[in-house]
Amino acid sequence: MLYAFKTIRPGEANGYFGFPPGVPLLGAALERATGNPRAVHWLTPLTAAGLVIAISALGRWLIGGWAGWWAAVGLLGSITFWQFSTALFSEVPGAAFIYTGLTLLVFALRRQRDDAWALGLALVGTSLVSASLFMRFSNLSIWPAVLALPLLLAGRRAFRQRRTWVSLGVMLLATGGLFIFNTVYYGGPFVTGYSPQHGWYAQPAFSLSYAFGKSFMDGYSVPVMAKTLWTDMGGFVLLALIGLTAARAPAARAGIDRAGPAGAYAVYAFAPQGVNARFIFRPCPRCFCWPAKG
Repeated sequence: MLYAFKTIRPGEANGYFGFPPGVPLLGAALERATGNPRAVHWLTPLTAAGLVIAISALGRWLIGGWAGWWAAVGLLGSITFWQFSTALFSEVPGAAFIYTGLTLLVFALRRQRDDAWALGLALVGTSLVSASLFMRFSNLSIWPAVLALPLLLAGRRAFRQRRTWVSLGVMLLATGGLFIFNTVYYGGPFVTGYSPQHGWYAQPAFSLSYAFGKSFMDGYSVPVMAKTLWTDMGGFVLLALIGLTAARAPAARAGIDRAGPAGAYAVYAFAPQGVNARFIFRPCPRCFCWPAKG
């Protein structure tokens, strides 16, 4: 517990909470709402259930057919999902907010009319995605997906639609809010509880050399990631690759946000294995959509 309060402010002896505030605030809200301090343990299972529903809906609306059901079944068969669906880490709540938000955003962008319903869905969807930024700082890598979705689903018409600008505006405000929070709380827009001045390692957290070489922790992140994905998904990996290639819809071919988080953790100092397998959890749920086309 003491490691959680590792952030130090100059001139103050007390440590401050070093993790992003999103998940602790959700846990505190559950405790206040129920009056039961142990209610915080409901957070991850509840959001895990929401994640299954969200990824099923996203698969159905993006790819169609049986993709939604296949995605839900595949996710429920994932070892990583069950390992962390009851653990108080930020990955499952963050993934639930991201995929629920993306699902609502896809639904908004696919409406024929750029009406109040479309605006409302886009606003709520991107608000949920934006909330995930305060659960895990690496969720900033969802930005390419939010930028790409309007273009992939509406083409150049996206620039003439209010829902596109609403979604981008919400994300910009949230990103700005995150940088302001970091500045006030940690000491700079790009300073976090994981920065060296707050107890993190002096070596860089990300480096291309870690992909196939040793890091100060373990390294060899690419082969370790491949092994972890194969252990977790098995034959789904091959079917997902076939399905991603066979999918006809532009949004399906894009794979939404597959490259961002997976690419980041392929060069991370901490190889995604064991308890650190949770680092690649966010891109994994969406992978279960693609076998339906394979």
